[in-house]
Parts: sequence; C-alpha cells; structure tokens
Amino acid sequence: MLYTLLLSGKKLKEFHFAGTKTILGWDELYHRLKLKKGNVAFPQPTPVTSNRLYHLALRSEEGLLKDVLFADASGEYFRLGRSIVTMNR
Repeated sequence: MLYTLLLSGKKLKEFHFAGTKTILGWDELYHRLKLKKGNVAFPQPTPVTSNRLYHLALRSEEGLLKDVLFADASGEYFRLGRSIVTMNR
C-alpha cells in the first residue's frame, strides 16, 4: 500500500512523505489490508453509505509541498455519478 511504502522511507518519484491529516483512516485501512503469513485478507467492499477521503502530504527535495487526496467510495457511487452526467447531456 502506498501509505506504508512512503512511511517506511520510499519515494514517489522525487517526493517524500511529509505527513497526513487522516492518520486514523490510513491506519484502519492498513490493518484491513494487512498480509498474514501465507494468507491475504481481502477487505469487504466499501459500503454505499461510506465515502471517505484520505490525505497525504508529499514534499519534494526542493521543499515543494503537495497535498494529495484519495477517494474511497463504493462502485455504486461512481456509477450514479456517471448516470447523472449521461442524463445531463
């Protein structure tokens, strides 16, 4: 998972992990996706009523700070959005 790779010191191109405003959400997601020796645990699908954003702050070697948001929404949520766009054409 991207969060754990950045937290352990890996880089995303020239950007390093600089923090997060959603540490509890990332931690919960990490524990749901954790690999157990010889076994992979797949999380339950995201419920339709649960739409979350996860935040990462990334800093370049030149000191440029970037905030990145990742959406965790159900597939139904995206299908609904696509249907609304199609109806408005």
